[in-house]
Amino acid sequence: YKLCAPIIKEGRNYIQGPKVASYNHLRGWQAVCRKQENGSKMLVVAHTFEETPGALEVLLPGEETGWRIAESFCRKEITASVQGNRMKLTGMTEYDGCVILLEK
Repeated sequence: YKLCAPIIKEGRNYIQGPKVASYNHLRGWQAVCRKQENGSKMLVVAHTFEETPGALEVLLPGEETGWRIAESFCRKEITASVQGNRMKLTGMTEYDGCVILLEK
């Protein structure tokens, strides 16, 4: 929590994922990117529902590149990688979750 607290306190949310057809029967995935106000850190919280795709590709907000994974709070079967301003998550199953801390 101490690593994430400054981002939670002073950040802005960007939500991604397929359009929600029914909140009673969620399908697919959702990711919330919370970017620290000064732009040096970001949290990506991803979770899946029914009909999860094989891999998730999250577009990181802003035009910046150079993000690196500082910490990963996921099951060991989940892998995350960053290329440019995109993060790819593989190994997530239905009703799974993952939190990634990114730094510049």
